[in-house]
Amino acid sequence: MFHEEQNKPLIKFSDLKGADEFEKIKKYLKGSGNIDFSLLDPEWGYIKKMKILRNRFVHHYGTIDKEDRDRYRTILEIVNSEKSITFMENSLRDKKIDDFDSLTLVIADKEFNVNLLKQAESLFQKILTLFRL
Repeated sequence: MFHEEQNKPLIKFSDLKGADEFEKIKKYLKGSGNIDFSLLDPEWGYIKKMKILRNRFVHHYGTIDKEDRDRYRTILEIVNSEKSITFMENSLRDKKIDDFDSLTLVIADKEFNVNLLKQAESLFQKILTLFRL
């Protein structure tokens, strides 16, 4: 990584353990760049929420089954806060989890991608600014 080559930090990204890449990134930035993550919100939280959606699309074809009760509640909160994400079964959006067997997530318009790119750009700008301090 460029930062490792230029600054020779005490902690290297490859030294970090854990299954979640975002937690590894957080540990690395805190350890090598002394980054205060409270300064990276709301972008950091938004990107982490979008990773949940990404994983649902990639690994489950955007489908949420009745058995996924905990994940459903998290995804429902995201869908309710994002105008560009909906369920294919849109009329079921306000139903309870017991009212369906499965739902399918849909990206409703390009604004989702535009907003995601803006949030990511803002996050990276903040990180670069904090590294320069």
